[in-house]
Amino acid sequence: LRANENINANGQMWAKAFNPTSAMNMKENIKDIPFSALDKIMSLAIKQYNFKDDMYELYQMRVNKPEEQTEPYTMKDIETYFGMIADDTDGIFTDKEKRAINLYNTVSILIAAFQQQYHACNEALTTVKGENK
Repeated sequence: LRANENINANGQMWAKAFNPTSAMNMKENIKDIPFSALDKIMSLAIKQYNFKDDMYELYQMRVNKPEEQTEPYTMKDIETYFGMIADDTDGIFTDKEKRAINLYNTVSILIAAFQQQYHACNEALTTVKGENK
């Protein structure tokens, strides 16, 4: 599938790879990020939620439950998800409309935060080792 426009899907998608375009010849204004990646990551609120269409499906399951079935359908019968709520998330992690999470930005900032933390830990370790000589 190749598309020059947005593709929307209600449901799951599978692929061998999702490869965002990232070649240097397609980019301009390449700079280091001007903020603390760790602060951005730490500001994220991860929530548990259900999609409205799954809740509707649960409602339909309850309404159409066979009479011989004694156990009620519960929230355990639908998928529970974990993630950010785009409306409440810093725009650096979302699309322009704040309707979706930009996974490439999120992973990239997470990598930068990990690198920041790694360097800070190494500096602290070097300091401790120096003090114990």
